[in-house]
Amino acid sequence: MSTQLWTIVGVAVGALLSFLAQWILAYQQRSDERDRELRRTQRDVYTRFLAAVHRTDQAVTKFSNNDPNEVAAFEELRQANIELQDCIAAIGLMSPRDSYDAASQLADASLLSWEGGSHSTANAKRRDATSAAFIALARRDIGVKLP
Repeated sequence: MSTQLWTIVGVAVGALLSFLAQWILAYQQRSDERDRELRRTQRDVYTRFLAAVHRTDQAVTKFSNNDPNEVAAFEELRQANIELQDCIAAIGLMSPRDSYDAASQLADASLLSWEGGSHSTANAKRRDATSAAFIALARRDIGVKLP
């Protein structure tokens, strides 16, 4: 083969390799951006969920302590539960199954905290255990590494 032909083949192979390298880099960048966006969205949903759990805890306590305005206390509990279930649905759409299960268990522990009195030791232990389990999985999902 002549030198000119080798030069043309070399340029063509170089162009092809350059194109493939750029395509792989762009694909990796898009993939990384999708992962970052998912983590941001998960962080927002997890934050809303934990706020909804706190609001539900307060509403359950208020309702189970026989608030004088029982209708308003029940409505507050109903609204908190709706928000809690909306958050769980969002978690189910974008998170691993174990995170969804942990969120559901935490919501159940929060809603059932009135059983045996809202300040019972068994309820507190169940609530703390489910909360710790969910938070550990949420940290894993959003990439939070504690020292």
